[in-house]
Amino acid sequence: GKMVQDWPFMEKLLSQDPCGRGPHKIKMSPYDRDKHLWIIDDQQHLIWKFTYDGKLVMTLGTVGKRGRDGSKLFDRPTDIAWLPDGTFFISDGYGGVRVAKFDKDGKFLMDWGQAPKDPNNPGPTEFNTLHAIQITNDRKLYVSDRGHRRIQIFDENGKFLDMFETGTRASPYALLLDTNGYLWDADGGTQRILKYDLQGHYLYGWGMGGGQPGQFQGPHSITTDQDGNLYLAEVFNGRVQKF
Repeated sequence: GKMVQDWPFMEKLLSQDPCGRGPHKIKMSPYDRDKHLWIIDDQQHLIWKFTYDGKLVMTLGTVGKRGRDGSKLFDRPTDIAWLPDGTFFISDGYGGVRVAKFDKDGKFLMDWGQAPKDPNNPGPTEFNTLHAIQITNDRKLYVSDRGHRRIQIFDENGKFLDMFETGTRASPYALLLDTNGYLWDADGGTQRILKYDLQGHYLYGWGMGGGQPGQFQGPHSITTDQDGNLYLAEVFNGRVQKF
């Protein structure tokens, strides 16, 4: 938890369209030897790509403007995931109802998704708050359809494959695929960390609501380091816990 670097120039970028809070997600591709850093700012509807030392090299979206237009307009995007060749996918998002696909250079390729025709009975490829996205080694996309309390599964070209529900009190905030082929869900509804196999069978869970060590209030981001330590950022407790 000791700070080793600071990017003061981000203050200017984050206040182009004042919104009262910072970005939604910070990610790094596991396939990128140059360790570019990606920042998803849902309030300004932007996705930024930086070099490891903080040089801005790509911007997707338009400051303060929301919509659905390839790489020009997003509606509160939330997360990003990559294929080994650099192709990437954006979950878009809180306001949007699509997964958007781009090549490694940021060229828009395609998108899919829509709002439910019947909100009481949402079907496949219909979304309410696309909040997280992960990709398996066999190139299947696992997408958190948070508002519908479920995970939807697609191939890399948007073909619907399967989906499973996460529970009546669930709110799947963040997803993590581990190297053993299991899906972990940081759930902000139950304040627990849940383990599933890739067919959606619940295997294990731990945690509870609260502010003590090992308890959670809004576990919003989940990741690991090379040694297998687990890190969880909590949006309502304002902290990171390491396990």
